[in-house]
Amino acid sequence: MLKNKAELGARRRLIERYSEKALVPMYQAELAVSDLTECMKEMLIEEGVLRFPGFFTLTVEERPERKGFNPKTMEHDTFPPTKVIKLKVARDVKEAVKQGE
Repeated sequence: MLKNKAELGARRRLIERYSEKALVPMYQAELAVSDLTECMKEMLIEEGVLRFPGFFTLTVEERPERKGFNPKTMEHDTFPPTKVIKLKVARDVKEAVKQGE
């Protein structure tokens, strides 16, 4: 779910833009965006990778167990293995953003 106003604003702007470009009512655009994000999440969980050619690639990678230091308790801790999501942006998108500056 959305956690703060910034996330809500970004989602709302995406829905509004999609509604304008696709010439569909806002409620249909909201359903389409919700369905798309849900499908993307499911694919990432099931397959461990989500490729959106020409835009980005998301991959799930396992971070191994590691040792760390907790400055609050002043103790050395062992952190369990965990999964992290890595994002790789397509070259064309990077170039477009650079030129937009």
